[in-house]
Parts: sequence; structure tokens; C-alpha cells
Amino acid sequence: MSAPSSQVTGLQPPVLPGNAADQRLCQSGLPTVELCIDQAPLTLPRPDAFFAALSEDFPVLANLQLRSRMFGAWEWRGTLATPVLIASWNRAEPHLRRQLERWAESGCIRGARLSNPVVQLQDLVVKPELNGLFGFKRGFDLQRQRWMVGFHDPGHGQPVVKLFKTQNINFFDGTSAASPRVLVAASETSA
Repeated sequence: MSAPSSQVTGLQPPVLPGNAADQRLCQSGLPTVELCIDQAPLTLPRPDAFFAALSEDFPVLANLQLRSRMFGAWEWRGTLATPVLIASWNRAEPHLRRQLERWAESGCIRGARLSNPVVQLQDLVVKPELNGLFGFKRGFDLQRQRWMVGFHDPGHGQPVVKLFKTQNINFFDGTSAASPRVLVAASETSA
């Protein structure tokens, strides 16, 4: 996928990882994802040309709608109402992130922001009120062997990041996800 032709040069901030906005986007009960593309104001191509280029390869973006156009930063958002849409987003997210990073590094865009992969909490015994909540995968804590998940905690009324065991997370990928450490150990033993 190539970038629309651009005349932008200069400093390019990196693609930002999902942040507190990720947790805020789950406040409604269903996961809402966002994609923001920042382009210098009054330069061509506009951010919508980059969005259109991405949409050709990633049909899940058809579920996002343009929400704001602040100077050169345009934001698209969409609610993922079915497990199929969530799985599609999760499959597309790493590829979208890499493409946005390439465009930022080459100076085609100033930067971008993209929601992290969506997960759903399940089978929690100690805090059953969190079962069924959606959140965003933020990484894996190797020392504690837990996934970091950002979500809107209705008990606290604010965004939080908490650690969860692998069996307490639905990754929407059709497989039972193993921890990264277990995957590394398995690949080392087969070599």
C-alpha cells in the first residue's frame, strides 16, 4: 500500500499507542475504536486520502465515521457491535499501525493515533461485575504473567488499567491465547 502523494517534510511524531482514550471509548458498553491521522493544515493530500487508501485494504474501516476535522488532524470513530467486527479490527490493527508508522517515518503524515486490539473480560470470580466488559489490550507483564487491559471501570466511574490472567480474556481470535512467555518457551524447545 503506498501513500497518496505528499509534499510534507519535517519532523514527524511517531504513531501513538492506545492511551487513556482507549478506556474512555469503552464507556458506552460496546467498544468504540478510533483512527486519527494528523497532516499539516492546508497540505495535500488531506487525511481523508490516507483513510481512503487504508480502507481499500481494511474493510473494517467502513464502520468508522469522520467525527472531527481539527486543523490537519482528522478523527474517525466507530462502534464494533459484533464479535466478527471486533475480530476484524484485531486482525487489521497491527497492519494499520505499521502502515501509519511508515507514513509518519517517511514524512507523508505528521503522526497518527490508533486504538489497541479489543478484548472482553470473562470468567472472573473475584470481581464478577467486570465480566462482559470490553477493554483494550495494552501489553503483557512478563514478571506477573498477566495481560494489561485498559477499560472503563463502572465501579470507579473512570478509566483504569488492570492485570488479568489469559483465561479471563476473550481475544476474539478464535483460539485460546497463551502468554508470550509460554509461546517463547514452546518455540525454543522445538528448535
